[in-house]
Amino acid sequence: MRWLLLVASIVVALLFAEWALHFVVDEVHLQRRMRAGGVIVPFEPNAEADLLADEFRARYRINRFGHRDRLDRRTERTPGVSRAVLLGDSFAAGWGVGFDETFGERFEVATGIEMVNAAKNGGCPLWFVAQARHVRERFAPDWLVVQLFDNDPDDNVQYRSDFEIEVGERFETLPEEIGPLDTLSRRLSHEFESSLLRRRLHQLSRRIRGKRLHSTPYVKPGAKPDQPVLTRAEAIAKHDLDFSRGRAFGPGMAFHEPDQREAWAERLDWNATLLDQMIEEAADDGVRVAIVYVPTYEIFLRDPAPNPLAERVRDVARRRGALWLDATVPFAREDRPWELYFAYDGHLNARGHAVLADWLAGELAPRVTADPGAV
Repeated sequence: MRWLLLVASIVVALLFAEWALHFVVDEVHLQRRMRAGGVIVPFEPNAEADLLADEFRARYRINRFGHRDRLDRRTERTPGVSRAVLLGDSFAAGWGVGFDETFGERFEVATGIEMVNAAKNGGCPLWFVAQARHVRERFAPDWLVVQLFDNDPDDNVQYRSDFEIEVGERFETLPEEIGPLDTLSRRLSHEFESSLLRRRLHQLSRRIRGKRLHSTPYVKPGAKPDQPVLTRAEAIAKHDLDFSRGRAFGPGMAFHEPDQREAWAERLDWNATLLDQMIEEAADDGVRVAIVYVPTYEIFLRDPAPNPLAERVRDVARRRGALWLDATVPFAREDRPWELYFAYDGHLNARGHAVLADWLAGELAPRVTADPGAV
């Protein structure tokens, strides 16, 4: 009896500590970890938080499917309405902007075509093959719209050990370690690992061992109200940003440098192979694919040059009958295209999303609503 009372007391104390921490801690762990089913379910379902950084505060509301998408989204199709599912990384998920400002939502409002936003932060073609299988089954779209970015070839390599795959291989199935939370034990493990008490104890352990603490940019809605949001000029001054012609590309995008292209050939080829597989599988399921390439803004600070990433993906899209949409085209029409991006953060700002959405409404929407097979 004493042991039962002791155990019961400990459980009650832990539950009380978890409850109390929810009132004290501002941070919100909105994005699901890879090992908590985060490949398929990017965010915690029904969660809400603010993404807070130097240049923005953006409210995130997550629907029941675990997507930053419309809260009233249904799996059932609306009769007579075309549907697309958007896959992509933080650009498509709308990093730093309100949901209503994202290019996917702007596109849906402007065209009436459903654009289910299933994008996840850090997404890349290695993820997209698995995600595409899931969303085709769940949402039964007419089209997949797949947004790419210049760091995709590097991200594929970064994640390959988690996917238990070698560079150059086609994707087979998700390893059990990063699969969906489809069993009671996996769901209970996720609840435990996601508890604030568990996270705080983990942070304390890292501090004691002298390791870098993990942090999250997400906070409770309205938390830290006094933290300023910098203007573009203030962000440039604070971080001493260089927008001179010929600015060097970051290490994850060095394939743009002529002397680096051979070193990147294997990664670029694998990136194309994974997209080729995704398009092939979608075609087998009767689903069309549009590839939307969003480049890093550094390309607009250089003279026009061959882009080996875009060239490889464009060739795959054309060979497979997919639609290739290069956002470099509408962005280059702007007087200062690099100002479509946050100066320090590098993601598209609200204006960048608007330009992209308007262009997609003209280039993509007519094809989505046209007869099957029209590209």
